[in-house]
Amino acid sequence: MSFPSPPQLYAFALLLGAVAAGLLFWGLRARARRNRGFARLFGEIASAQLDNVLVPDGEGGEIHLDHVLLTDRGVVVVHVKQVAGTVFGSDRMDDWTVIDGERRRTFANPQGPLYDRVAAVKRIVREVPVEGAVLFPEGANFQGGAPRHVATAAEFRQRYGATATAAGAKRIEAFQTCWQRLCDAVIDANLDRLKRL
Repeated sequence: MSFPSPPQLYAFALLLGAVAAGLLFWGLRARARRNRGFARLFGEIASAQLDNVLVPDGEGGEIHLDHVLLTDRGVVVVHVKQVAGTVFGSDRMDDWTVIDGERRRTFANPQGPLYDRVAAVKRIVREVPVEGAVLFPEGANFQGGAPRHVATAAEFRQRYGATATAAGAKRIEAFQTCWQRLCDAVIDANLDRLKRL
């Protein structure tokens, strides 16, 4: 049995590196497309938004928020789960399972952490209604129906879609002081950016 020559080893390593780089690029590009879709969705619904920030949790620590939207219904705390496939989960299950073709994986029920995030925001904004949602991309399908506070992008748009009315504009204006309190509470080490539309 003969061993490959150094040039053959280099060519094989180069080919393997190119395949790995291609797979990484494909995965990052797909994720960026999904994130752009959510950004467009949030732009339709929110009059202002915070993305990828830390806020005080009320117990001496901080809690991470994927997205917080100011809408005419109040403040919506959004936790994004980037999974595609058939999701098996319910309010009472500790772990949820997603099956995508031959792949199967589990993840912790995201509802508990969502409730913690909503509670942290409620402590800050106090007088404004605060709701929470776990947002899944359109490629996620829930077997037996989605659990509470869970939505795909289409369901989220239907639930929170902006209604361009004078009454909605007045509610948003009334929420501004509390929204500013939330913006001021964002911990200086915010993870990405503060975006006001």
